Amino acid sequence: MLQSLKVAHRGSHSRSHGSHIENTLQAFREAYALGSDMVEFDVQLSADLIPVIFHDDSLLRLAKRRKNLFQCTWSELKSLPLVAIPRLEDFLQEHGDKAFYLELKVPKKCAGDEIYLKTLAKKCITALKGYRLHPDTLLASFHPGLLAIVVRLGWKGRYARICDSKPAALEQIRLINNKSVSENTKSKAITLELSIPRRVLKELVSAAALKKMTSVEKELLFAHTYIWEVSTQAQIKTLMKKGLRGIVSDCLDWPS
Repeated sequence: MLQSLKVAHRGSHSRSHGSHIENTLQAFREAYALGSDMVEFDVQLSADLIPVIFHDDSLLRLAKRRKNLFQCTWSELKSLPLVAIPRLEDFLQEHGDKAFYLELKVPKKCAGDEIYLKTLAKKCITALKGYRLHPDTLLASFHPGLLAIVVRLGWKGRYARICDSKPAALEQIRLINNKSVSENTKSKAITLELSIPRRVLKELVSAAALKKMTSVEKELLFAHTYIWEVSTQAQIKTLMKKGLRGIVSDCLDWPS
């Protein structure tokens, strides 16, 4: 059984008892220094189509500005006094050879905008192609259509659909199974992954749910799943025993 990847949720920040603001270069440096295998972060586009690292649609919580990020140019964003928002390129220049979990973030107001989706995917893929990436590096999104665009653009690395419900997660597990059958490949060689919250994992491993899965689907569930909503060392230890692909946590007190 492979050891689960330790993934720092938005780096080392105040919620993880760190001293930095989430999704900043300082937070990422500290997370790697604390023994995280990967850092997780969110990428969306500025008004002038620069991929930047920021989670919220709005700047209000972290920057105290009543404006959405996608409405601001990079020049405006980099001059904000309360938070140092990095570009994806800034992260890659410093950590491009390390493993990371990049969530392609689609603001709610842009969810149906095909141009936004295609531009976000193309800008990120173009940036990543300039680096020799770690084999564990992962692209993820709640938006299945965005992941399809990523694949069409030639992404050969790992990619995951983020699901926050049991039906969506089961659908993704079956897609992973179908991919393994169609490509006649071993589980460890499959690049398609699943990312779910801990509460959905609890539903999937219930006796009733497991009874409906094939033995192969059960194996794939653990070998290709990243879990989030993990906030304590006790939860991390319990989940590591299940042989999950990765554990995305705000608690960076990783078990040895």
